[in-house]
Amino acid sequence: MEKRLLFDRAPVSVMAGAMALTTSAGLFSINAIPVFSLSQYSGYPLTAVILTVIVFSVFSVVAISVPLLCAFFIFRGHRWPLFVATGFAILTMIGVVDAALTFIAGAIAGAVGAVLLWLPSAREYGRAAQRERRSRRGLIEPRQSARS
Repeated sequence: MEKRLLFDRAPVSVMAGAMALTTSAGLFSINAIPVFSLSQYSGYPLTAVILTVIVFSVFSVVAISVPLLCAFFIFRGHRWPLFVATGFAILTMIGVVDAALTFIAGAIAGAVGAVLLWLPSAREYGRAAQRERRSRRGLIEPRQSARS
């Protein structure tokens, strides 16, 4: 019997959720580009400009890396990205009040990804992957199919 990879069994909701989170990260990276246009900071003290660029850069790195990490690990069958993606979607939706169009689109894509990861098929995929990882480590007995 050929051993199939866990990725081969990912339901559509997991794949679509991972793609929505990846899209969110891409939109947040586009939103970060204007931060590095130093011409917009003319007339401000140099220390204030440096501090602003550093703070916005840190926020941008977080906004880009969190959805990418969630997409990677949810596709591998981990369950913790459900909670991280949901919390991230809530936080980014709070920031939508006065934001650029790319930030709003990124927040919506992140929220769609989080919602897709809570669908029953995605949660069952996470539970099955967790059971499989535990059985490989010898923590639990592998589940036998009813046909055996």
